[in-house]
Amino acid sequence: MNVEYIRNAAQEDDYRPEPAFELQASCRNIKCITEKVLPLMEPTEVWQLVLDDYLGELQTLTSGAEANGLKFKEPEQLLSPGRVLR
Repeated sequence: MNVEYIRNAAQEDDYRPEPAFELQASCRNIKCITEKVLPLMEPTEVWQLVLDDYLGELQTLTSGAEANGLKFKEPEQLLSPGRVLR
C-alpha cells in the first residue's frame, strides 16, 4: 500500500486522473496487526487481519472512503466477481 500511496501522492492534483489515495501502512498499523497474529494461524487468517485493519481505516476517512477502498482492493484482486469480503 505504501508504494501506491507514494505514487499517488507524487501527482499534482491538476493532473490526477482519480481521487487521491489516502491509505498507507504505518508502523502503528503493522504493530497493531502483529499483536493479533497467533502462531497457529493460517495465512488466510493473517491476511484477513490485514484486510480488516485497512477496511476499518477506511471508515475513518471523511471523504473519498469508497474510492480509497476500491484502490486498496484493486491490486489485491479483491474486486473480482464472486469474491466475498467482510
